[in-house]
Amino acid sequence: MSTQFVNIIKLVDDYYVKKTMFMAFRFLLIIGIIALILNYFGFLTGKNMIFFKEPSHFALVYLPLLLFVAYSSKKFMGLFYLLISFLLAVFIENLTLLVGVVLVTLIVFGLKKFIILIAIILTTFFISGITISDYFISRVTLSFDSNNLSVLAFLSGYERAYLSFIKSFGFGIGFNQLGIVGPIGDTMDSIRTLMGGQSLTLRDGASLAAKVIAELGLLGIVLILLYLKHFIFISLKLIKRSIIKPFELYFSSVFVMYSIELFIRGTGYFSSTSFMFGASLYWIYLSRNNQINRRLYINKTIGARI
Repeated sequence: MSTQFVNIIKLVDDYYVKKTMFMAFRFLLIIGIIALILNYFGFLTGKNMIFFKEPSHFALVYLPLLLFVAYSSKKFMGLFYLLISFLLAVFIENLTLLVGVVLVTLIVFGLKKFIILIAIILTTFFISGITISDYFISRVTLSFDSNNLSVLAFLSGYERAYLSFIKSFGFGIGFNQLGIVGPIGDTMDSIRTLMGGQSLTLRDGASLAAKVIAELGLLGIVLILLYLKHFIFISLKLIKRSIIKPFELYFSSVFVMYSIELFIRGTGYFSSTSFMFGASLYWIYLSRNNQINRRLYINKTIGARI
């Protein structure tokens, strides 16, 4: 399915690819703002995001489009989109979206400008007397003694990844078996105590990296390291503004922002974002083959002239 999607979208004109991505981004941004207003006035409960059960699910779909749009826009508009997204993350109180916005800002503006922007924001907060929400403080304080369920769920995923890796001698407990077989860990016991016997993120491990390591063992670690290698390479290309074509930019955005699902908040293998990630992998494969074929053609041409 992912490969067919790539083959189809390659046939679309660059103008329409860019226009579609901007329309999709603006639609999701409007959905986010409307959901924020409805939640504020009590028309939605539990941070429901209309089409998404929770803000983290919204963030995973929204962030690749944010990177595409902020990168493609003029500097002022890119900064505007990032500021709106930052405020949305703060008022919705969602760490997944906030971390994603920070990552997008770093990629779009580079390290030097990123540091300046962070300094301006922190200075503005200090002068205006705005304090960091207790929500964010509680979520970045990673402790096994925490009573915050989100923190415990995140730590439980990596605890079970470690225990599963050790007890399976590095082979893993098997594909998509997390929560069915393998050790539960003390942290999940703490979650069950707080939730009256119920579990949280039992099957998805809170982050996809934890799930992959628990289920695939050493192979999972190798796959994650391979991802990080390509993540750094593509991120540097984006920072250097080496990516121009909308088609290439879109799949680069999907690939890079999948890091949020991998390390911060995962939803499992069979999500829409994982589908798009599969498409981005196929795009990387095609791009590499095209580069190899181009080099071979150039070498043959030079050889023939000699």
